[in-house]
Amino acid sequence: MPDLGSGASTVDGARRAGSGQDPRTKRASVLALAIERDIVRAGWPVGAVIGSEAELLACHRVSKAVLREAVRILESRMVARMQRGRGGGLIVAEPDVATVADATALFLEFKRVGVDSIFDARTILELHCTELAAQKIDETGITTLRAILDEETAAEPTAMPVHSHNFHIAVAELSGNEVLCLFVTGLTRLTRERAVLPASVSREAAEVHHAHAAIADAITRGDAALARHRMQVHLRAVATYLP
Repeated sequence: MPDLGSGASTVDGARRAGSGQDPRTKRASVLALAIERDIVRAGWPVGAVIGSEAELLACHRVSKAVLREAVRILESRMVARMQRGRGGGLIVAEPDVATVADATALFLEFKRVGVDSIFDARTILELHCTELAAQKIDETGITTLRAILDEETAAEPTAMPVHSHNFHIAVAELSGNEVLCLFVTGLTRLTRERAVLPASVSREAAEVHHAHAAIADAITRGDAALARHRMQVHLRAVATYLP
């Protein structure tokens, strides 16, 4: 098991996490953040057992109620999960990018961020992703793009927003930059949910597919400048679907 420590060195810096909370919740927040920092320092060893409930209680010298609240916080953040029974304990988890992206999108909804701001950010990020994808494309990436285009061809026109979302996420993934991919995923979800399907949905779906095919062609040929240009033209067209 990786040495995740006791978290004591991080507790002082973590005390900010509990401001304004009742004492038990505050202690749980501090403990959760300390454990989280230990996991990060250890290199986030997915599947590693941090310790059993009894071991964690003895190590951190907190009540069972505080520990269980800290575990709940860690589980909600997808940092670790408690597995009951023999051989169980608090286990380092693997965060799900889609869930994290959804949380980002929900936060922007909560902040009432306007469509123009969202799309400006999305355009900046996606143009860079497209360039990177063209520079790094390999046979696996080419196969991925072709499969997505085949799915678009077989799909009903009304499914255009979903398939458009999938194409843009795939390009972001091909950039090889996890940070860009995370934010493109969240922003694309927001614009997809706000998009208004045009009356001539069949024609528009065909045009979207044509644009995707042209972008994919430039990416697979490694032409970063052309891929960027075609993505920019396409994103301007996508913006017309937003209220």
